[in-house]
Amino acid sequence: MRCKESEGWKQRLAIKLQIGAVGGAVMGSIIGTRHNTPLLRTTAVSTASVLILTGCFSAVQETTRRLRCQDSPLNSGIAGAATGALLFASHSAAPPRGAVICGALGAAAHWAVDQIALEKNCRSFLIAWGLLDDIPSTSNHHRLGNNGISSSSSSVNRGIEGIEEKEGLWARLRPYFPIRQLTDAEWEEHQKKAAAVEEKARTAALQGVSDAALDIVVDDNHKAK
Repeated sequence: MRCKESEGWKQRLAIKLQIGAVGGAVMGSIIGTRHNTPLLRTTAVSTASVLILTGCFSAVQETTRRLRCQDSPLNSGIAGAATGALLFASHSAAPPRGAVICGALGAAAHWAVDQIALEKNCRSFLIAWGLLDDIPSTSNHHRLGNNGISSSSSSVNRGIEGIEEKEGLWARLRPYFPIRQLTDAEWEEHQKKAAAVEEKARTAALQGVSDAALDIVVDDNHKAK
């Protein structure tokens, strides 16, 4: 039976391993610098250790997710328990204690991420700032027809407006940032002001040329007399 919840496990595993590698390298560098130990060796050992723990956690988490066909804090709790037991056993400590502590931390972290909807909020933030395009639904693609480009742009604008209304956090924070994306109305007003300034400059330049030419003609007539 195909489980939709387990789709994309390779990408999730790769991302977690990359984060683990970077985190292990940074932690090893800090430890090596503070304790004045060989930096390269300390960094390599730290990176390898974190990668092993991250791989263990991710493998158990994804396996549990596949078996249960459900993404829930229980998966992370089981993965945390397995990883904690391995971690404590490698340091000659009681594996059951590590399983309980890390299992609880894993489940709590998963629950917290679900509550704040981290992925959704990050995506909403990027879309609201114009750093990421909102993807129209499949049904919208079928209705685009010959006006696909303009309809897609409208869908993106509607998506951003909807996010600002529903996810009011970013809409409230944006005025306090020095850089932000202009709305359609603001951009239109900016273009009108720019056109007006350009027209005034052109008129002034033409008037200046006319005045200069008139002065030359008057001066020539005066000399002729």
